[in-house]
Amino acid sequence: MAETAKRSTSRKKRKRTSSKRQEFVQYLIRVSSWEYDYALRAGNPKSSLDQSAYEELATLTFSGELLQPKVPKFDRVEVTCSGRAGMLDQTLGDSQLTIGSAWARDGQLFGYIFAPQERLAELATVAGTGQVQVVCFTGTKLRYRTAEIYSISISTRVDEEEFRTE
Repeated sequence: MAETAKRSTSRKKRKRTSSKRQEFVQYLIRVSSWEYDYALRAGNPKSSLDQSAYEELATLTFSGELLQPKVPKFDRVEVTCSGRAGMLDQTLGDSQLTIGSAWARDGQLFGYIFAPQERLAELATVAGTGQVQVVCFTGTKLRYRTAEIYSISISTRVDEEEFRTE
């Protein structure tokens, strides 16, 4: 009887120590095109899903070539930024917050990122100038063709020293 109790505690200890450390990667995209979509609809008072009288959805999508990391399977990237209200007012909890996710399918890498609703119109204005050259997001290494995204930067200039593509 004591022998079986000893075995079960040793198994529990093994499970606790088997956590893996996440590896972070910087994904660098040279932007070749962009799209902006906006939708507004009135809420339905009879629906349990609608929380407010009006709902809006705005997305800004950048498409381009993956410069870094060099992955032969994925040469094209599409990153969509979607506005989320109240994002900047969130408090930090015990676990690290993600701002989106990435996944790979059919030779292409996709990213869906939440940006503060208050900043999305500003980002669309910058994209409208046609000067956005680089989108860079940092996240976990693709594992089973999915990854978590923790940061994004959008730039109108390319600094070759900062973003080496070797």
